[in-house]
Amino acid sequence: MTASPSSRTPQQALAALLARYTPEKLLLVGASELPALSAFHGAHPQCRVATAPAAA
Repeated sequence: MTASPSSRTPQQALAALLARYTPEKLLLVGASELPALSAFHGAHPQCRVATAPAAA
């Protein structure tokens, strides 16, 4: 079985995952701010987002 590359951008893929699973908590490691996460959090303010720096 050969997997074909997705035509979605990483932000679109993340937005689709968030819409499908609607998590109550998220941990953002290493990244600063992600537009898809900001949009999701704006629409779902009850979702708690924690951040952690990436290890060097």
